[in-house]
Order: sequence, then structure tokens, then C-alpha cells
Amino acid sequence: MIYATCVIVFGIFLVFVYSSNENPHFDVVQLKELYGYKAFQGYATTLGASLLILHGTYRWYRRQHRKGHPLPFDGTLRPLTYGMFSAIVGTQSTLQAKCLSELLSQAVRVYHGGPGGQPLSEWFTYFTLVLWLSTTAFWLYRMNKALALFDPLFIIPVLQVFWTFFATMNGGIYFREFFTEDFKHNDVPGFVTGILVIFIGVYLLSPEPKLKEGPKIKEVTISGKGIVGVSGGGGVDGSGGRASNGAGKQQHQQHQQHQQHQ
Repeated sequence: MIYATCVIVFGIFLVFVYSSNENPHFDVVQLKELYGYKAFQGYATTLGASLLILHGTYRWYRRQHRKGHPLPFDGTLRPLTYGMFSAIVGTQSTLQAKCLSELLSQAVRVYHGGPGGQPLSEWFTYFTLVLWLSTTAFWLYRMNKALALFDPLFIIPVLQVFWTFFATMNGGIYFREFFTEDFKHNDVPGFVTGILVIFIGVYLLSPEPKLKEGPKIKEVTISGKGIVGVSGGGGVDGSGGRASNGAGKQQHQQHQQHQQHQ
């Protein structure tokens, strides 16, 4: 587990080092325009389809788990699909928080006589605020529920890994950080390597499938005077080996009384 955690930390380090270091500022008009780029629209469509697949897969695995017939890789896929679904929605809060910070910065500049319109009078500002509050609440709820559903030693790193990955992807595509010349020519190999290392670490951290226990074997001791006792497993009356031993003693006493009468 320590080795897998170190691999994940190293992957996150590579992602941050090879991410775009540019920090441009946007006004309310530019933030609206960023939603219209084909790259972001395609990315958002992919995320929407992924949410449907992840939710359906999780419900299917959970249903079989509750029936007592877990599917292959149940201990890994259930927390992974749950964590990825939660992170896709939850990391929208970081995107909206960045947008809010840009809007508030513009509002302060305009208040002090700077150029541009006042974003506090735009519907987009309050739309962004609602998205930020709702996605933040969703993430906190799902994170707390995950701790109750799964092993914390596995689900906590999984949530953090998916959070880091999707938060980076959201910002890189929406704010077009991945489309800068510096990132295209210098940072892509290191960034992709970091992503791969992160997922390798999650794989190493995943729990091993549990082997099913075989049926318990009952040992029956028989003498010439009847059944003496039964050990292992449950008795016929459901009270275990003690009840079976009691039945054997009773039969033995009845056999002695029958011999005395003869």
C-alpha cells in the first residue's frame, strides 16, 4: 500500500509540473465564449455519456452485491465507478470557483474605474454561483457517503486521484490551457506520463478479490451404542454441535435402559 501511494504521489507531481503555467485573466464576455468552443463542448458531451455509463455500471454491481452474487472485480469496480462519478460532478466546483474569482476580480476593477462591464449585473455570475454551490454540496455528500460504503484506505486515495485528474482536465480544456504553444511542444509527454502513473498507482492500491469459503465439513462419531456426537457446522435444529451431542447422549441412555429391562 505504501508503494502504491508513492506511485500516485509521483504521478500527481508530474501532472502539476507539466501542466500549463500561464495564468491569463478573463472577463464575463470571455467566460461565456469559452463555453462555445468545440473542444469544451465535445469534452462536456463525453463527460455526460461517461456519467450515464458509470451510474449504470455501479447500480448493476451494487444490485448483484446485495443479492449475494457479486460480479467479477466487485471490490474494485464498485468504488472506482462511484468515485469517478462523484469526481466528474464534484470537480465542476473548482471550475466554477475559478470563474467566480475572475468575475469578482473584474467587479473590483470596474468599481475602481477599470474598463469593462460590471459582472454583478450579469445573469452569468449568479448562474456560476449556483453551479459552484450545488456541485460543492454534491461532492461533500458523496465523499462522506463513500467513507461509509467502502474501505477508507482504498476509497480516499481513489477520490483524491480522480479529483486531481478531472480538475486538471476541466481547467485545461475550458480555459484552453492545453492549447497553448508551450504546452503542446514541451509538456504533453510529461503530463501524459503523470496521468498514466496515477492510474497505475490506483491499480496497485486496489484490493485483491476475496476467495469464497467452501462448505464446512461435519465430523460424525459413531460407536456400537449409537451416535456419540457431531462436530463442525450446525445441527439439524440449528443450535450447532452442542444440540447434536445432547441428542447422542440421550440415545445412549435409552439404549442402556433397554438393555437393563432385558
